[in-house]
Amino acid sequence: MKMWSLFKRPGKGFTLVELMVVMAIMGVLAAIVVPAVSGTKQVSQDSQVKNDGSTVQNGVSAYYGDQTSAETLTTTTGSVLGTNNATMIVSTKWPEQNMTTAYPRVFPASGITVTLQETDGSSAAASAAAFAGAYNAIDFGNESAGLLGPKGYIPALPDGADAAATTTGTSGSGYNNYLWVLKKIPAGSDATAGRTVQVFRLTKVEAGTTPALTYQRVF
Repeated sequence: MKMWSLFKRPGKGFTLVELMVVMAIMGVLAAIVVPAVSGTKQVSQDSQVKNDGSTVQNGVSAYYGDQTSAETLTTTTGSVLGTNNATMIVSTKWPEQNMTTAYPRVFPASGITVTLQETDGSSAAASAAAFAGAYNAIDFGNESAGLLGPKGYIPALPDGADAAATTTGTSGSGYNNYLWVLKKIPAGSDATAGRTVQVFRLTKVEAGTTPALTYQRVF
């Protein structure tokens, strides 16, 4: 019997079994295609972030090179995710601001937990409070204010990189999809005088009484 005769019946419609078979096949195809498309989109977004990261690093270096005034350090002490007296220091030599100022939904005083990982999955910091002390958020600014974008150090703001804004995250709860930060690194005799651009992507949100966020470095 030819396969065509199973589906083509002149003057008759499809049987329930035939429709169920077709629907099952479509379900299998959708299960294969949707994750593949979603994964491709994420890879594309991460690739763009990496390209933008290199551009931003050049802009940050240019900004630093133009600073001729004496450095002023501003120290802020506060609660970060349950840790009291967390210390955050911002320098006028770099286009930066405190993590709690730039990303208040991700680094509140309490109420959530945040895990920050390197590209290989290892821990980027002992705690979120330690991360807020070892890293500062990039001050991209906007069209009228800020340190990096409006002053021409980068040609355009990376998508979703306005540090003062919170975008809809994976959970739809307003957590930032990306954290654009400056990691403090040694420069000469000063252990925290240098800066390098890093970007962390929100990879997991576990809802609950105390939501748990996981960010992993992509640049």
